[in-house]
Amino acid sequence: MPLGFSHLRVGLILKPSPEVPFLPSFLGLCSGVSASLAYIYVRKLRNAERNLTIVFNFSCVAAACSIVPALRSYAPPSPPEWAALWGVGVSATLAQVCMTRAYAREHASSVSVLSYLTVVFAFIGGAMFL
Repeated sequence: MPLGFSHLRVGLILKPSPEVPFLPSFLGLCSGVSASLAYIYVRKLRNAERNLTIVFNFSCVAAACSIVPALRSYAPPSPPEWAALWGVGVSATLAQVCMTRAYAREHASSVSVLSYLTVVFAFIGGAMFL
């Protein structure tokens, strides 16, 4: 069921058409499938691991996957950019802990429906801060 929701979300966001390049669409689809599998495994790990352990491992895998592309275009951040990076890092960690706790306590299909609100909150945040 979560895989179906994931495919539906990606399909609604991408609005596939002949003009959309294949590779970005395929990567988006893979991202949706990977996310839904991660949600399912978080639910299964709830009895074996603590939430913070799950978040730590998730962060390590994400860092390992992104370090090579990040190093290709690295530029040292300025002090205001460091402050922004720390703020984003702390808020993302807190959000990940809360999301992991939610997926551990409820079925993935119930919680994933609420992820549609991220679009609403991103719009509000963009309107307020940009």
